[in-house]
Amino acid sequence: METPAAVDRLPQMLGRGISAVNVGTKDLVQFILAADRLNRDAAHFYDTQHASVLGALERVVRTGSAHGVRAKVFSLAQDLDCYRAVLPADTEYMICAHELTQCTDDSPPEEP
Repeated sequence: METPAAVDRLPQMLGRGISAVNVGTKDLVQFILAADRLNRDAAHFYDTQHASVLGALERVVRTGSAHGVRAKVFSLAQDLDCYRAVLPADTEYMICAHELTQCTDDSPPEEP
């Protein structure tokens, strides 16, 4: 799920047997808010915690759940607490490996 149209079409897609839903929040935010995160003139409009974004994420998670499909939401480390507060408790999250250090303590990883 990376576009508002995909969010709107999710019930139909799930009705055709889709068994997994992964939400790409970076693109979804960009398309919902019409704000290019890489364009310095428009980047200030890019808000991963905007009410419209949170509403779309909640809609995806709840629609998936209603069809017996758990949605996995990609989250930036800075958004994880916000998403956890807004989305249903059983929501699954994905996060970039390099951002995991922002979600854990500051100790360096152990050497194998």
